[in-house]
Amino acid sequence: MRIGFVGLGRMGANMVRRLLRDGHEVVAYNRTPEKTKEIAGEGATAAFSIGELVDKLEKPRAVWIMVPAGDATEAQIEELMEHLEPGDTITVFSKADFSLPRTQQANQIRLEGEVAMAGVYTALPGETLRDLVLRAGGLTPNAYLYGAQFTRESTRREQQKRFGDFLSQLERETNESAANLSGRVTSAEQAATAAC
Repeated sequence: MRIGFVGLGRMGANMVRRLLRDGHEVVAYNRTPEKTKEIAGEGATAAFSIGELVDKLEKPRAVWIMVPAGDATEAQIEELMEHLEPGDTITVFSKADFSLPRTQQANQIRLEGEVAMAGVYTALPGETLRDLVLRAGGLTPNAYLYGAQFTRESTRREQQKRFGDFLSQLERETNESAANLSGRVTSAEQAATAAC
């Protein structure tokens, strides 16, 4: 996935690094070119204007914004709107998004296909996918339930992260165990006995 990213302060730059580490392509822009050049040195594609950023993205475009709330955010959105087209997506992040527990953060869900009122909906805390579909007017008479496909990308990413954390911990523990064992073994006979 190729993502446009606006705002390379401490949090924004760290988000770009994480996206790059996870194998995503990032086109990065910051109003100060030094920060753009710095993150480009770490693997991002540099853009030195909003127009250049949009030009380097494939349609439909996804642009993430991480700038201070208020006028700066409004200015970036207005400038982006001059270049983006219907179907493109802007996601605005703020420090508040990261200080709230995940269960209290707003979740945007796109409902498409045989739904009465397709579109992007904000899931309310505790709301299930069934509740959301009902709020969207339910399924149309042409819906084939056995052909429905529900995906939850955020859950997949979280599971992948936990699996990676587990593997890292397992590797650390195995290395520590091997180091402890090698420190106690003084002869070949002891090594053979310890391995059993």
